Amino acid sequence: MSDAYLQVKNLTKTYPGVIALDNATLEFRAGEVHALLGENGAGKSTLCKMISGAQMPDEGEIIIGGKHFSGYDPIEAQKNGVSMVYQEISLIPTLKVYENFFLGKEIVKGKFIDTEKMIEETGKALKSLDIKVDPRERVSNMSVAFQQLVEICKIIYENAKIIILDEPTAPLTNDEVETLFRVVRELKKKGIVIIYISHRLEELYELSDKVTVMRDGKVIETLQTEKTTKDQLIRLMVARKMEDSFPEKNDTTGETALKVEHLST
Repeated sequence: MSDAYLQVKNLTKTYPGVIALDNATLEFRAGEVHALLGENGAGKSTLCKMISGAQMPDEGEIIIGGKHFSGYDPIEAQKNGVSMVYQEISLIPTLKVYENFFLGKEIVKGKFIDTEKMIEETGKALKSLDIKVDPRERVSNMSVAFQQLVEICKIIYENAKIIILDEPTAPLTNDEVETLFRVVRELKKKGIVIIYISHRLEELYELSDKVTVMRDGKVIETLQTEKTTKDQLIRLMVARKMEDSFPEKNDTTGETALKVEHLST
């Protein structure tokens, strides 16, 4: 018996003329950051959409904590502790943080909504991951990074056991990336399964425990991140040895076409 909390076995998904996922078998363990690496069209997103319930597999099964599924919808996925954080934030910007936390499941005291209790619970959840955000802050006033952190905190509050992060650092600055990494490390300590999709190899070496390379809808190989090299991962991604990644340029530099000084934003 595997000690993996999440397993996918022989997952397959086809579209007319395309095999998006080809007999994928993988294991994910609690308290690990497991990175998925591959070029566009490698099958990473298709795999994660099946795990999160956004797509149904044609064949294969998903096993969560010993429970077997041939597929499910997003509501069933969430009931079983699966959540996916997309690049596009799903929070409602016109609402405050605590209102987003309890949207559709407000705490009621008697016949009235218990606003103070919701603010208190949201504050506790944010503090548990050391996210310094006022629960009463309107989401539209927050940076993309903090919106993302609030969304992660929200799904942890909803008892997520498996979190899929899809290119989470794409819209972030360097400082914001460090904040995200700190929160991901806290999630590891809490025993969360973290599936991390990224094209940035530097991030994988800093954050992930394992990396699975996918190509043409297939799982190629799963490796311990610390025991791999960038050249090895690139070779697995593209199925050939990469040479002259930065070929020598022979062109000559002309006169200045554009010059910027003291630019601020």
